[in-house]
Amino acid sequence: MRNTAETMRENTEGPAAGLALAALLHTLRILLPQALPGLGGFSPVGAAALFAGATLPRAGASLLTTLAGLLLGDLAILALVYHGDHGFPVYRGWQWVYASLALMTLMGRALNSRRFGWRKAGAVAVAATLTHWVLSNTGVWLTGGLEPGTGRPYPADLPGYARCLINAIPFQLRFLAGTLGFGAAAFALHRFALRHTASAARHPAAGTAQRP
Repeated sequence: MRNTAETMRENTEGPAAGLALAALLHTLRILLPQALPGLGGFSPVGAAALFAGATLPRAGASLLTTLAGLLLGDLAILALVYHGDHGFPVYRGWQWVYASLALMTLMGRALNSRRFGWRKAGAVAVAATLTHWVLSNTGVWLTGGLEPGTGRPYPADLPGYARCLINAIPFQLRFLAGTLGFGAAAFALHRFALRHTASAARHPAAGTAQRP
């Protein structure tokens, strides 16, 4: 049986570790494109959204963490990549991207349980990526995104919408790879931190024992 002190410690330190790891993922989102510029879409931002939803105790805190991380990341990219020469927002249809990642955060709430399972986490990551694919690229289509090869906006009809979704598949596959890879690392580190905290609480270091 878990004692009350151990449960309270996990309820306090679990969200703190989750917030720290979510912040780390958002930081990697800024640095990774500069280190690996050819991997567009391979990003930890999806993992950060799911992870915030899964590890922070309140939905409002999860959403605030995701949206604040996105905004600060976009401002950092604006300063580091564009050197302030590009006005905010950095990309067209940013509202749709923010909305899709907010929805991913809420989907991550399905993992906010003591009965965490890797298969369940993988299924949620795939479903969330599909949601991001449809919602974010609906924004691209509606806001006049340019079609590769033609350099013109996608036609405002169903064939144009279909081409927008199809052209985004390679990007979304890299996005899925990033969400699965970075998400697995973040959840593994979080679970390790919680187990270490619980073990330390049950077995204090010998040096802290009372002297005879």
